[in-house]
Amino acid sequence: MLTLLLLRHAKSSWTDPTQRDIDRPLNDRGQTASALIAQYMSEQNLKPDRILCSTAQRTRQTLQILQDVWHEDSIDLEFHRSLYDDMEETYLPIIRREGKSAQTLMVIAHNNAIHATAMTLLGKDPHDLAEDMAFKYPTGTLSVFSFDIQNWQNLSPRSGALQRFVKPRALAETGAGL
Repeated sequence: MLTLLLLRHAKSSWTDPTQRDIDRPLNDRGQTASALIAQYMSEQNLKPDRILCSTAQRTRQTLQILQDVWHEDSIDLEFHRSLYDDMEETYLPIIRREGKSAQTLMVIAHNNAIHATAMTLLGKDPHDLAEDMAFKYPTGTLSVFSFDIQNWQNLSPRSGALQRFVKPRALAETGAGL
């Protein structure tokens, strides 16, 4: 059984119109949302063995906030420019190729590809979360999928059981992750 954590980077800043998209940092709301998700993941023991992270500034900052909360140094981490460049596609080829031997793999990246990947993988939804996820995949949101496969190379569309769909706003409203 393998687990995939798909995290869309948190809210980024648009205050500098001359800044390249890849260099945009998190805004204050994004930093708060990342901390909420990180705390939730820590409390729920949702820590990956391997992380694939886009090279964009906002994804790297999201990752740093997670690491600051987790206090975890043993996670295998790789930065991939392709997670930024391919943000209009699905990430399935990257996951298949780069998941390696991870039991729990995390991808920190961008829309539209995070949403497209989640919808492509959606098979079983024992918690009726798919309707919410189909509507929108907000910044800072985490989805958790489980797969009845032995390695990431066998990942196929509609094979994932959606276990959780967690939005930072919902955590803030309920006080979870605080």
